[in-house]
Amino acid sequence: MNDVRSFRELRGAGLYEDRTMQIADMMRLDPCGAFLYTRPPGTGKTVSVSMLDAFYNRRLADDAPSLFEGLDVSRFPQCMEYMSGYDVVRLDLDGLWADYPTYGDFLDAMRGAFARACAPFEETMLRDNYAGTAERVRKILEGEIPEANTHTVFRDLVRTLNRSAGRMPVVLVDGLDRPVAGISDREVRDSAVRFMGAFCKATFKDEPFYMAYVTGTVRADQCCETDVYCDLHNDSVVSDTRGRFGRISGGSEEQYDGVAARMLRESDPSYRDSLGELIGSGTGNASFKRNLLCENLRGGDWSSLQTLLVHTGCLILEGEGEQKTVRVPDEHARDRLRSILRMACQEKQEV
Repeated sequence: MNDVRSFRELRGAGLYEDRTMQIADMMRLDPCGAFLYTRPPGTGKTVSVSMLDAFYNRRLADDAPSLFEGLDVSRFPQCMEYMSGYDVVRLDLDGLWADYPTYGDFLDAMRGAFARACAPFEETMLRDNYAGTAERVRKILEGEIPEANTHTVFRDLVRTLNRSAGRMPVVLVDGLDRPVAGISDREVRDSAVRFMGAFCKATFKDEPFYMAYVTGTVRADQCCETDVYCDLHNDSVVSDTRGRFGRISGGSEEQYDGVAARMLRESDPSYRDSLGELIGSGTGNASFKRNLLCENLRGGDWSSLQTLLVHTGCLILEGEGEQKTVRVPDEHARDRLRSILRMACQEKQEV
């Protein structure tokens, strides 16, 4: 399934893989909760965001009944009564992956994303304009207010929609880690991470929302201690790294392992030998991208592959400093690694 194609397009083409039970299960777990959903590239995150947008968004009320007719969630009347009932604030960051040379370039990209998220609500903000909110947001987006306040744009928008509609909005953020994942300059990256942390705090801790759904590339519990998810590490956020959300978050070991097999197939042939040695010995030297996040899971280098295997539970990272090693944790993980190697070799032969 191609993540770039929207839920509407996939439904129209008869290609949508039904994951609408996410809606029912999230309502069961926490009807007014925040959900963090992290998966490798190409596993349906953007499609899930698009599906949730279509379900909750009151601006899409005319199309929603036909879009969800016959899907799993339609069997639950208690869920369907929430359909098309909310303003939906959607922030798309997935396309902001870049090696920004300066922090200013990063901020410009974020301002552009914020402006696109605010655009559908421009009339509402101008009409409400409580305490000059509309003017404040305009100045932030145009760079007329100090950069330290830029992260508050979403907070101000959520406040406005809550007052205007008398109902808290749904917040969707796709690709939270993407704007920082490609930055190579450490100083620029650290500043960008601090910005994203402040954004998360202002949006998900300081303000009320009906439901929030945030996607990212890799698992939050395997990131650095200081990362873009740090302000989502709290009891009010239901992460897919917890057992109670893992079942509903749309990913599976098979999906993870398929991505790993593709990476292995497209990489240097010696990496297959290296993986075979790792399976046999059970341990090996770590070649792990701990540089904030897994920077490029679409890459075919050994570090990217090993990083994916750690993030998805096939390997465990051990040690400190430069003395890190990886270990196969159990027989289930060993069997998964054998399956990945077998798929990569078979697909290579078929090509």
